[in-house]
Amino acid sequence: MFVATSALIGGQWGDEGKGKVADILAGEMDWVVRFQGGANAGHSLEIDGQSLKLHLLPSGLHRTSCKLGLGTGMVIDPFALYDEIQMWYETSGEELSPDRLCIDGRAHLVLPRHLEADDGGGRIDTTRRGIGPAYSEKAKRTNLRMTDLADNPEKVLIALTHGGVDSDMGKQCIQRLAPHVIDLSHELRISQKEGRKILLEGAQGALLDIDHGSYPYVTSSSTVTAGAASGSGIDPRSIDEVHGIVKAYCTRVGGGPFPSELHDSNGEHLARVGHEFGTTTGRPRRCGWLDLAALRYANSICGFDVIHLTKVDVLAGLDRIGIVTSHEINGMDTEIWGNTANALERAKPNITWLDGFKADELGKRSQVPKAVQDIITMVEETTSARVQTIGIGPGRDEILHL
Repeated sequence: MFVATSALIGGQWGDEGKGKVADILAGEMDWVVRFQGGANAGHSLEIDGQSLKLHLLPSGLHRTSCKLGLGTGMVIDPFALYDEIQMWYETSGEELSPDRLCIDGRAHLVLPRHLEADDGGGRIDTTRRGIGPAYSEKAKRTNLRMTDLADNPEKVLIALTHGGVDSDMGKQCIQRLAPHVIDLSHELRISQKEGRKILLEGAQGALLDIDHGSYPYVTSSSTVTAGAASGSGIDPRSIDEVHGIVKAYCTRVGGGPFPSELHDSNGEHLARVGHEFGTTTGRPRRCGWLDLAALRYANSICGFDVIHLTKVDVLAGLDRIGIVTSHEINGMDTEIWGNTANALERAKPNITWLDGFKADELGKRSQVPKAVQDIITMVEETTSARVQTIGIGPGRDEILHL
């Protein structure tokens, strides 16, 4: 089957390694389009030995044959985007043109007042990037959108210079970004009719979805496959393939229930070897075993066709590896993921143990350690999706195609 439009969705709580997989897939794409979130996302790419950290621009950035889109479901901090465009120019020498980077005019702005209002969410512990307040104003229908950079620049300038921001800086930002604003949804639909290949790149993960996550410990946007269609403005029936990105263990940043969380030397190993610190905040990530009950739930709302199992190499060196197959809630075993934060906070993990393996056992497909083969089988049986790749290191080439 010819696959024209694909969605790339995090299968856990974010930080699954979506950027690396998106970067690889982007080599075959005409478009890579972000469809939700804002600068609360953090994608780390290792390119030619250099670490590149992105927060707003799509992961296909260095694939110069591919166009980049910021979709209608996003909330965009114009100053942060301006800085990221400038950073890319200083790194690569490429001046991102309006033909290469296209921003949907319906995407909303993150303004200084949103940053001021973002207190971190208390126990939820947000990234403090103004995301929640911006989405809140969007829902109240009082916010400004990207289209206002061209339609109402004076009004945008007043909003951007709130709190003492330099007026010249605000004008420069508006002038730089306004030419990139188009009806991106329309362009994507034209591209689909022309048979061009589109990758819809998600941020965060399915378990942080505003509707389907463990509310209130969630993000402020739709992170699931349905959100990919809505946040890019395309027909949901036109998404041909859904790529689920699943880490070989679980991590979570901030508050919220985490049934498989580890507080022992195994958790310390995952955090240390996996360099589990947030790209956006620098906060240490909580670490735990791969949870198949959580993955089963994520798959049920996202419909994964293909799985990319990332950071398998981080498991190397452990004496044994735990896989959570189900939970015990109120004395009863269940494979069903709890639908509330309260239920998940009571969940006790039922763990299947696998023998560990050494780093030098990871190599060609025929040399995949038995424990990794077992994990692949368990993931495929849980999702009815094929594991297409496994990650064996941070570099772009450190990946095995199965």
